[in-house]
Amino acid sequence: MSAQMTQDELANKAMVSVGTVSRFERGEDISLSKAVSILCALGIGKNLEGVIPDPEERPSYHLSHEKTKKRVRHSKGEQAETEWKWGDER
Repeated sequence: MSAQMTQDELANKAMVSVGTVSRFERGEDISLSKAVSILCALGIGKNLEGVIPDPEERPSYHLSHEKTKKRVRHSKGEQAETEWKWGDER
């Protein structure tokens, strides 16, 4: 993607250093807040909505609300229908 701006222009627009823009271009580590600033300055910050969840929603909101299956427990006197084996018995 080409934004047709220099590193200096992008750094000024994103309010980060030119070194940060350079590290970002090379794929090196920078802070998340600086990466977001750069992406917003490039006009692609709105794409982050699908990646970063809404902080107002609880994480459990995103889980399925289906009932989970529970383990089957046999009563003490009741034994399983088939006895478990390793598979190498004859």
